[in-house]
Amino acid sequence: MKGPFRVGLLITERCNIACAHCWLDPSSNGADMSLDEAKGYIDQVSRIPSVEWISFTGGEPFLLPNILNDLVEYASVKGIRTECVTNCSWADTLEKTMETLSTLRESGLDVMNISADDFHMEFVPFENIRNCFEAAKTLGLKTVIMSVAQAG
Repeated sequence: MKGPFRVGLLITERCNIACAHCWLDPSSNGADMSLDEAKGYIDQVSRIPSVEWISFTGGEPFLLPNILNDLVEYASVKGIRTECVTNCSWADTLEKTMETLSTLRESGLDVMNISADDFHMEFVPFENIRNCFEAAKTLGLKTVIMSVAQAG
């Protein structure tokens, strides 16, 4: 039996928006994973032969930009492909978004996973999503748009 090929690492329980579908309590401060703890998990993951990817998620992982960058680089050096999941709240200008994603790309980021749906866009302007998408595509990052749908 083949093992897992992707691992999600929730580096923070904090989020700066309050989507109705989310399990995170926006009124709590939430916990952040320490850099050493996260690197320990990456070390463990790197010893699982079937794992090819690690997805950095949260909450909103871009609330911890320095840790996020360090973890992308650390995982990349270990030969694990990397993905970041974001609500794009931080991507308010194309210039700022290009700078942020360029740094992550240089550290080894492979994929941007953008959360864009009615739940997220209640709090995040569409322009932020467009900035993140455009910057990611310009930098050659594979880009995924993840949406949550509500029944009926």
